[in-house]
Amino acid sequence: MKRLSLLQLLGLLLLSTLGCAQKQPSLEQKESPLEQKLPPMQWTDATVAGLSMSLDDPVEEEDFQFNKGGDVAATIGKKDGPEAGPILHWSIVHGRLQIGDNQIFDELTLVSRDASTIVVTNHVGKTLRFKILAQ
Repeated sequence: MKRLSLLQLLGLLLLSTLGCAQKQPSLEQKESPLEQKLPPMQWTDATVAGLSMSLDDPVEEEDFQFNKGGDVAATIGKKDGPEAGPILHWSIVHGRLQIGDNQIFDELTLVSRDASTIVVTNHVGKTLRFKILAQ
């Protein structure tokens, strides 16, 4: 049996210690248990029915009044320009708010909501901010 010198043993010990230290993830790489368990924000029938909201934009106008029966009165157009006021339909599909008639006009994914503001991403990934007018 071959004998290792003290210097060789210390070298092996050092290498094994460094190898173990490199395998452990740092604190910055770990997710907290709270972050792992929080579901994404989602729309529900209760949060949409009765909601009135207006797009916070200097040029575009999008106002929506959502009724309990699934209808939504919309005002869509340009501020100080032509507007349309269709009655559309709304529904919740996989936690996303879909607005349309025979086809989907827009699909809004809820990003955040507080007492006065709703932030969403639309079907093309654009972030929109709405002011809550009534709930």
